[in-house]
Amino acid sequence: LNEGHAWCLRALATDEHAASEFAHARAFNAAGIVSGNLGYNDESRARLEASIELWQSLDEPRRFVETLFWLAYSLVQLGEDERVCALYEQYNAMLRASADPLILAWSLSYWARALENARGDFATAKILHDEAVAIGIANADTNILGTAYMNLGYWAAKQSDYVSGYQYHLESSKWHKTDGARLRIAISSHNMADMLSMQGKFQDAQELYQESLALSRALGDQAFIAWTAYRLGYVYVHLQEFSRARDLFAESIKSYRTQQEQAYLTSPLAGMAELLRAQGYFKQAARVLGFVAAHPQSAHRIFLLEIDAVEYNRTLAILREQLDASDFQNAWRVGQAAPLEQALAFAGY
Repeated sequence: LNEGHAWCLRALATDEHAASEFAHARAFNAAGIVSGNLGYNDESRARLEASIELWQSLDEPRRFVETLFWLAYSLVQLGEDERVCALYEQYNAMLRASADPLILAWSLSYWARALENARGDFATAKILHDEAVAIGIANADTNILGTAYMNLGYWAAKQSDYVSGYQYHLESSKWHKTDGARLRIAISSHNMADMLSMQGKFQDAQELYQESLALSRALGDQAFIAWTAYRLGYVYVHLQEFSRARDLFAESIKSYRTQQEQAYLTSPLAGMAELLRAQGYFKQAARVLGFVAAHPQSAHRIFLLEIDAVEYNRTLAILREQLDASDFQNAWRVGQAAPLEQALAFAGY
């Protein structure tokens, strides 16, 4: 993916007069897909929006709805779920008329996730998820089925049904193992670990997170290394293995900074706050969490998946109990006013 990203950037650097609009649309599309899969979602959004504009002017509906899916994917990662809902409501007829089965099913599945996140409309979301599964079964498509069951797992977790969530992610894992895609297998292992962690089954979760992290490291996928590292860090906090937890939160922070994905730093920083809380450093933890809360454009990352919201709210509630109101508010205000480097120092990074 990293090599592909470099090739895409070179293609986009070509003199705009030396390539057709069609070629530019393809180049923007490819660059957007690759950067999105690497976790560079702001870059992905910009590339895909440029591609969509060109496909629309070229009257290419099939290519338009394909790029629309990848834009929706990045927007969901960025927390712009209402925009995804609006886009699919606007282009629903074109999607169903023009998309191939894979793009249609993936689009329905991510439209469903946006409905859950933006509107809490779990009933309509379930209808769309089930339609995606039906398309996968009808076409015997492992990619569709792996993704559809994964998103059903998120649907269940969003409603705090971690037992069903685990079963959906287990089903997703079976399909991903069938097609042999190692990154998707890593994601499935991570997702199953999330569901076990939420049930307090930390030893079982630890094994799956370690499996996922090993695969991500072997693939050199920095976005998924960072994601899984901070989730495994939480497990080690619960197991009171604080040194391991600190190393993993630090690895996640370093990886996100390497990717220049500042919006993602709030997730491992919230983990650092929980580690500090567990060690009894309540004021320091409140400063770090205050920083997270003060940055809404990045703090939305905490709430994209229900599991991160549960951890954040748990840490916040315990800090309010452990500190008197005055000490909590003072620490919170210091954190809210802190620049990033100071917040990292509060976290012990």
